[in-house]
Amino acid sequence: MYHDIIVRPHPPGQYTANVWGIPDLSAIAPTEQEAIDKIKQLLASWLAQAKWVRVDVPAPHYVNPVLQVIGTNDPNDPMQREYLEELARMKREDFERTMREYEQECPGSSSTPTT
Repeated sequence: MYHDIIVRPHPPGQYTANVWGIPDLSAIAPTEQEAIDKIKQLLASWLAQAKWVRVDVPAPHYVNPVLQVIGTNDPNDPMQREYLEELARMKREDFERTMREYEQECPGSSSTPTT
């Protein structure tokens, strides 16, 4: 499991480490590495006592109307079809570019599978 840690020199002569998204956890130490080690221990302890629960929260009646259409899918919408076609084109180009770069990095390799 990975968590983002923010480390900064504060207070003077010390380092503070915080877990991104969990403001309750903070560690201060004389070095950056010690602050990271401390926050890792605190996070492990915190997670051992925590429980991950996913809940569905219904949208209130005053939701921005623009947000209500996000996630809708109308296959007859020409703008949406154009967007999806452009997205597919970009993905193909990215794949082809990646394959060309790979072939340049590995010129002796063959793309033909051997048995």
